[in-house]
Amino acid sequence: MIFPTQVDLVVKSPKQKYKFCLMIHQAETKEDLMLAPDFYGTSIRSSVFFPRWEIEILEPKVPRGETGKLNYHYSDKDNKPYVCFPGALPTIEALMSMLNLWVIGQVCVMELDRYFNEMIETVGGKEAFIFWAKTQQGIDLDSNAPIRIKMGTEKEV
Repeated sequence: MIFPTQVDLVVKSPKQKYKFCLMIHQAETKEDLMLAPDFYGTSIRSSVFFPRWEIEILEPKVPRGETGKLNYHYSDKDNKPYVCFPGALPTIEALMSMLNLWVIGQVCVMELDRYFNEMIETVGGKEAFIFWAKTQQGIDLDSNAPIRIKMGTEKEV
């Protein structure tokens, strides 16, 4: 995959459809990170592996300041919002799995007014959460809307 890469996903719920446009950035070193190294905890200071991916939120527009129950952080480096996921993503498959979890989770947050991590814990983990969102809440990736991936042509400077 060439970075930066834009991924567009659509999540449907019984109420409406939500479009998410996300830009995946690849960091090769700590200096490349858009979120402060402290965001990632103590592991980044010693034995974190690179490349590491950070996901900028292009759509929907999210407010700066209090994020409420949504999971995102603004970068002090470029003043843009990024997905809140400090965990390791060792493969592109793991990255895409996390993106699916995150977009479905954010729709659940918006519609149910509950904290993302709280819902995951309540239903028994990430895989159980995806199943619960689909079967109990009617919230899932829209199978009629293709996942769009637009790859960059050169590394961001």
